[in-house]
Amino acid sequence: MSTWTPAQLADLRQAEEICVAPARDDGRQLRERIIWVVTSPAGQGPHDATSDGRVFVRSTNGPTASWFRAARRSRRGHITTPAGTIDVTFDPVDAADLARVDEAYRAKYGRRYRSIVEHLLGPGPRQATLELHPTIEGREPLTAPDELTD
Repeated sequence: MSTWTPAQLADLRQAEEICVAPARDDGRQLRERIIWVVTSPAGQGPHDATSDGRVFVRSTNGPTASWFRAARRSRRGHITTPAGTIDVTFDPVDAADLARVDEAYRAKYGRRYRSIVEHLLGPGPRQATLELHPTIEGREPLTAPDELTD
């Protein structure tokens, strides 16, 4: 499995929002959705240089959201950050990771968006937490985006 570069992690730590576009089963990708992203802390803070290099997203609409269902099925797609587009895999998280992801959301977004963060800590969104991994270069590219809304 490929790992995030320090530059990618810095970009993700500082990004207020990113776009996520999972692939469909047929290889086409869904249109991009705007979403929040967090990195996990290794000790001091979720968005400082001590991050252990793990990146997470969570669906505000829980596991029924179309982008989340597509990400769970295909396990691949891409994200777009302020620095560019990165092909990724979407991987399920262990229950043991949920508390650290909760804390990362509180730390990164809690001061400015308290009520939204509290919603993201609820059971539906917590069930819709995925870990992102950059893909290894040279894999088969995704086909053109699907313009239809799911």
